Amino acid sequence: MDTHILFDLNELPVEEDAIEEQSKAKKTICEEPFVGQCFLSEEEALVFYQNYARKNGFSVRKGRFVNKKGERKRRDFFCHREGKSEPKKDNTKKTRTRGYVRCECKAHMRITLRRINEIFPEEWQVTKFVPEHNHVLLSTQEVRFLPSYRNITLEDEKRILLLKEGGLSVRQIMRVMELEKNVDLAIEDVRQKQMHDSMVAKYQELHLKSSSPLEKQGYQVLTPFAFKKFQDQLALAIQYSAWKENDTSFMVKHYEAARLHKVVWDGKMAECTCKNFEFVGILCRHILSVFLHTGCFEIPCCYWLSRWSREEAQFNKVSHLHQEGTLDATSSFADYSDPITNAIELVQCPIISKTKGRPKQKRMKSGKELAKQVKRCRICKSSSHNFSTCPERHASNDANNAQHVAKKSKLDMQSEVDCNPIFHFKC
Repeated sequence: MDTHILFDLNELPVEEDAIEEQSKAKKTICEEPFVGQCFLSEEEALVFYQNYARKNGFSVRKGRFVNKKGERKRRDFFCHREGKSEPKKDNTKKTRTRGYVRCECKAHMRITLRRINEIFPEEWQVTKFVPEHNHVLLSTQEVRFLPSYRNITLEDEKRILLLKEGGLSVRQIMRVMELEKNVDLAIEDVRQKQMHDSMVAKYQELHLKSSSPLEKQGYQVLTPFAFKKFQDQLALAIQYSAWKENDTSFMVKHYEAARLHKVVWDGKMAECTCKNFEFVGILCRHILSVFLHTGCFEIPCCYWLSRWSREEAQFNKVSHLHQEGTLDATSSFADYSDPITNAIELVQCPIISKTKGRPKQKRMKSGKELAKQVKRCRICKSSSHNFSTCPERHASNDANNAQHVAKKSKLDMQSEVDCNPIFHFKC
């Protein structure tokens, strides 16, 4: 059932009502467009589709359509990846290798100008809407790095105008702005860089210079930065000749240079004397040359380091390892439970490290002094027990008590003799 709302055009809305209307407009402005939706102007339709595109992870490009009379009665809003990138016209000029953005995406919205009544003589109506994309859409945190959404803020604009009035040149203004941006926390800058790199990896696709399966494998696994390094090494690998020295050893030589490189390849592990993989983490041209000459069309997974791998490749590797681990979980637990218990028993205190500086000066002792002295019982002089557990302790205590009593009685008798005046008579 249709509901009609009556209102006066001359009545101004209350401030609270205006705020509610703005909040409702913000909520409805990001809804998905539909065929038959009407807009009062072309700009209103563009703003609506831009907000919808930003929420869903892409940006908008405007199409051009003019009829024979020179009138524009139709407008198409395309995805920013619509169309196909044109090939380079002048191959003589050396240009920077850049990833292509357009991938013939068909997502778009078409609006057509129509006349309906006398009150609103013209309005733009949605006549076609295609929401499907043939590429990965960006997240809400990544979409702000697209060129169409990277607008300068009002504060930065005022600051630039203020610096310009102060007489600073464009170069000096840029230095001041960069200095202010560098004041931010380093960890925040790293996060921004990581999000920007992940956005570029989804936004741009790199060109394959050859149809080699090694290059296709590197494109699926490596990050854009690492893949460019891998492409350079693979392009130089065809300039080298390789011959077999024995079962696992190969000699590699450039067609112009006389220097030889030795590559050891046993079908699973490869090693080169240049040590480029150990230093950079990317296979060198010499190992790739051996792969090409021996018919190796798949690089072992141990040579795709995690720091140069895409997030999808790392996730696939972890899920593959998880599947393998669940198959033999019981046997693995049995294999590792015994070594762990044995290792706990074998763990001992570490060796005490020597302190720095000059050691204390001590007197040189003889072997007899350095020998460990055996503790003995002070009653029976035996080494098998001590004073508290000596069996002769009670007998020794009784003898000591008897001696103490006899000694005390003797002292008492002596004191009595000393006190008698008869015994003190001197002859």
